[in-house]
Amino acid sequence: MEIEINYSFIIPHRNVPHLLQRCIDSIPKRDDIQIIIVDDNSDPKIVNFECFPGLNEKCVEVYFTKEGKGAGYARNIGLTYAKGKWFLFPDADDHYTTDLMNVLDKYVNSNYDIIYFACDHIIEKTMEHCDNIISIQIKSYLEGHKDMINNIRYYLWAPWNKMIKKELICEDVEFEEIEKGNDALFSVRVGYRSTNIKVIKNKIYVYYTREGNISTSKLTFDKMYSLFTSRYRIYQYLCYGKIRRYNTALWSCFRLALNNRDILFAIFFVLSIPLYRFNPVKEKKKAYSMFLIDNK
Repeated sequence: MEIEINYSFIIPHRNVPHLLQRCIDSIPKRDDIQIIIVDDNSDPKIVNFECFPGLNEKCVEVYFTKEGKGAGYARNIGLTYAKGKWFLFPDADDHYTTDLMNVLDKYVNSNYDIIYFACDHIIEKTMEHCDNIISIQIKSYLEGHKDMINNIRYYLWAPWNKMIKKELICEDVEFEEIEKGNDALFSVRVGYRSTNIKVIKNKIYVYYTREGNISTSKLTFDKMYSLFTSRYRIYQYLCYGKIRRYNTALWSCFRLALNNRDILFAIFFVLSIPLYRFNPVKEKKKAYSMFLIDNK
């Protein structure tokens, strides 16, 4: 008799095998758990593929890709193998807390579409614990500020602070295969498609800010443009859904450009908004087509 898989953990990986092992070790090895690792063309000078983390471990499946198309592509590959009732998307350089399954098992047979949970944020260099927008907004919502629910559904773009019901992710809902911001529109779309969500205060995930990871490395112009087009698709998508504060998606790019000290991109961004807003560009059509699919 085939055992039912309750949880599929999909982990994209590139060039951090010791951190990937830490992530794997934080997930219990149970018969109802599937751990999918998709390696995104790691450097053989850094990674020993014969002793790759997870190989021959219980509940772990490892897939190697040579395309090098980024975390979004790797996650999409993982989705094709996922069998669980619930999907989770940890990053390879983060990990879960020991309370993980005690919390998740409470909702395994629930009728919720998404479980949003809080997280801990650590600066790796100093191991300092920091406040983070995810936990702040979740705490605010649970303290009675119910207007924060749209922020949680549409503006917490990381994929790792949520557990998502399988039925919510159809073949049309996938991660964008772009250099930067691959997970944002995915999170927005599953948030929009959900009708019954649960927000919990438990900090069952730990994410790190470390030198060299995608969140701290200086952005090239190409990555900034990739991020801009991704945010613009979110902007258009939320426009069609008549979601309040949808302009937040665009202005996040402007703030990031300034934080990145990329004045040229900030100027380009401001000049581009009227062109994107008033012309039927490809990005607008793409966002509209996705919105129609999600409202079938």
